[in-house]
Amino acid sequence: ESDWSSDVCSSDLFPSHDMPQDNRVVWQSLDLIITFQSDWKRAKQILQKIIDQIYTPEYIKEHKITPQHNPQIYLSIADQGVRLSIWFSTSVDNYRPMLETLSEKVLTEFTKHNIDLAFNTITVDMGNKKLDRD
Repeated sequence: ESDWSSDVCSSDLFPSHDMPQDNRVVWQSLDLIITFQSDWKRAKQILQKIIDQIYTPEYIKEHKITPQHNPQIYLSIADQGVRLSIWFSTSVDNYRPMLETLSEKVLTEFTKHNIDLAFNTITVDMGNKKLDRD
């Protein structure tokens, strides 16, 4: 018995009636968590700039993306920092290349602007004790 979720494409569950079946659109997300110390407003501006660079009028026309399928950026607070989610639509066959393009551009731009991705850390308070290294 197979797991139904691995056999069903999200566009089968939520078909785009505006799109021909041979060019189905799927919604995907790229979730990023940046540190609370990072400038979240600047990070959101950077993400919007990246989306604008990729989703040009030519790209939208070529991939037949309708206005209701335009990318969106959402912000929320997470335990580790500020979560920024890019919800983007793309044709089924372009999902992986689009995810890679977005990821590369985000990493490049965040590095340029000193925006740090958050990750789980553990702080151990040893007091004033020194470790013996015999």
